[in-house]
Amino acid sequence: MVPTEVIHNQISEPSLIDLNLLERRVKKLEKLCQEVDPFIPLTDELKNELSMFGIENWRDPDHLTKQIILMFEDSVKELRDLKETTIQ
Repeated sequence: MVPTEVIHNQISEPSLIDLNLLERRVKKLEKLCQEVDPFIPLTDELKNELSMFGIENWRDPDHLTKQIILMFEDSVKELRDLKETTIQ
């Protein structure tokens, strides 16, 4: 039988896989923030990358920019919180 505290620790501590996936997400979103210029036509490659994040509306430059930035900020915050959890 596994002690309750061990089970609790396994559930509450993020795995390295979670951290790695989130770090990759942050890097991809950061790259999109740098590469996407909503005032020029998007390449098919950029459209595919945006679609992977659920961004399908490319016609409104303000909305597009806000979506990418908000996703990036949220992911950075989530990564920071996850790292803080692992340090404690």
